[in-house]
Amino acid sequence: MSFLNLRKNKKAIALEKAPVISTPKKLAVSGSKTSASNAAALFVSRPRISEKATFLTGVNCYAFEVPRTANKHQIAQAVKALYGVIPKHVRVLPIPKKVLYARGKVGTTGGGKKAYVFLNKGEKIEIA
Repeated sequence: MSFLNLRKNKKAIALEKAPVISTPKKLAVSGSKTSASNAAALFVSRPRISEKATFLTGVNCYAFEVPRTANKHQIAQAVKALYGVIPKHVRVLPIPKKVLYARGKVGTTGGGKKAYVFLNKGEKIEIA
């Protein structure tokens, strides 16, 4: 009748095991900067190169394409992380979808959102 005592034996064996001592984990200092820049890259897609955007660089204003879900605070933090400058203020504008006709079929462009980032005097962002 030893099969009736199986449940009791398993509990006793589990209690007799030695406790596991966890070792403290080391934090990677260099990885924090790369993770911040990776997170920042989610909110600033790319610089928006246009005639108006190049004209605005003369008055310390830079245009970026951003995701539709990004807000002003996230964009400002992303610019700070990627380019190392603190924005004065950020303006956000929607890019409307446009209708396209090709070979008798109707389609639309993606649309999206763009952000104008204003900097203080003397600060610049190098966009290649």
